[in-house]
Amino acid sequence: AWLQLPPAAAARLRDEVLTTRPPGRGVAAARNRAIGLATAEWVCCVDADDLLRPTYFELAMREVVADPRLNLVYANQQFFGESTWRWDVPEWSPQGAVASGPLPVSSVMRRSLWAATPHGFDEAQPRGHEDWSLWLQLVRLPVRAHKLPNFLLLYRFRASSKKRTREARNPEVPRLLRTLYPDLYPPRALLDDHAALLAVGLTPEVLADTRAARARTPERSSPALWLGMHHEHLGAIAEAAREYSAAVETRALYDWQPLLRLACAAARQADAQANGRACDGLARVWSAEQLRWYMRPDEPATTFAKTAEGAAAGVCCALPAT
Repeated sequence: AWLQLPPAAAARLRDEVLTTRPPGRGVAAARNRAIGLATAEWVCCVDADDLLRPTYFELAMREVVADPRLNLVYANQQFFGESTWRWDVPEWSPQGAVASGPLPVSSVMRRSLWAATPHGFDEAQPRGHEDWSLWLQLVRLPVRAHKLPNFLLLYRFRASSKKRTREARNPEVPRLLRTLYPDLYPPRALLDDHAALLAVGLTPEVLADTRAARARTPERSSPALWLGMHHEHLGAIAEAAREYSAAVETRALYDWQPLLRLACAAARQADAQANGRACDGLARVWSAEQLRWYMRPDEPATTFAKTAEGAAAGVCCALPAT
């Protein structure tokens, strides 16, 4: 079995432990598969090299008995291995989730809370920060959380771990993650992320993840948006426009990003018809004041930018005169 238990231990636990082969698509897919197979009301994800204090579940369930409305329980975290840092985990808040994703992955949650999120651990995003993506989805849900004061979660820290190495090699992943949630982050912050992604493109590992996600989840707009920005970084504007067009077709109604990027790509191609359609769509998402503020915060723009330089800077639509 994938869990690699000794035969005697596997026999002893066969009524309590279900082992399954992971889907081979990263941590997010493995966690979603495991939670989907679970039948208990409460679930907890534990990475293979981490540990839990023996009293963690008992103390958590005591709180649930005292307040049955709880749907999320967690504790402080003690590092071990190459660090002895003690993480005094902050209290759950939507603001904290948006800022940094504040909770340990080994938090105990009701399975129904995970099921209420649109994507669980989001498999469309490149690998890294999978738990942060889950916490961001919980911002939209009625979370009733309780923090245990004890240090009950043990996190093995290795400076050269696969997770830390990948995060160091792929610094664009947090920016991509934020673009998944245009309803949680202000347009100006996301435009800054766009500018950074257009400046450097995607690293090879992230590009491979994004292409795989594009093929696996064609109903999601974000992988197409990310591939479009990578093509735009390379100067392949026609390819970028095709990806942006696909993203426009599958975007959430409040997601302005594919419209803006398509408007800019069309401007650089001097395709007035495509640019007009994208700008009209953007005008239905943003007010005239938002268009002025976010697309040209330093001065009002009254003319359509036909130059590549103007389009790259984001001045891609004709704006109402002040």
